[in-house]
Amino acid sequence: MKKGTFEWTPSAERAFETLKKKLCEAPILALPNFDQPFEVECDASGVGVGAVLLQGGRPIAYFSEKLGGARMRYSTYDKEFYAVEGKSNVVADALSTRHCMITILDAKFLGFELLKELYHDDEDFGGLMKKCEEGVDGSFMVQEGFLFKGNKLCVPKCSHRRFLVKEAHQGGLAGHFGVAKTYDILREHFYWPKMFGDVKDVIAHCGAYHRANSQFRE
Repeated sequence: MKKGTFEWTPSAERAFETLKKKLCEAPILALPNFDQPFEVECDASGVGVGAVLLQGGRPIAYFSEKLGGARMRYSTYDKEFYAVEGKSNVVADALSTRHCMITILDAKFLGFELLKELYHDDEDFGGLMKKCEEGVDGSFMVQEGFLFKGNKLCVPKCSHRRFLVKEAHQGGLAGHFGVAKTYDILREHFYWPKMFGDVKDVIAHCGAYHRANSQFRE
């Protein structure tokens, strides 16, 4: 724009043509190579979720969904799991549930990989870990160095347990969840002995939750 006149420059023409091409052409999905690592990127908001399966920076599959009904009340944490574990989405078909869980947690939590080093000396899972390294023990198994009970990640006795409880408890759109809801969110994806007691203890010391409840009762 020069002195009230519009000038269409070569660079503007190139930008316009690029934009037209992007808008008119669907992205080309790459074929998966199962000898190479995969990446899962997911995101969640108050109204929707989305996930993309990548390999070498190129999309393999993608999924998005507008949420409604009960799913609108999911915690953000649970929405991200729904994005990769949805019953009919292509991302869940491409990777196992356990691998998706490891990928998400590794991206979200600093020091997540350190859990592998805690299993052998853990009072809850040490014996199970040794047995599972020789094969599946009942519903317990080892995948990528992590211990699972079915599709639930076993969390050794460390600060990560309290952190996960707080993440689940603080995930409500309208405030912090209560004991029952927090416990339900956790036990869907994780396992450790006396989890319910840990949930009760964390919530008992949550000042924000109790202040909100007091104001609601008033």
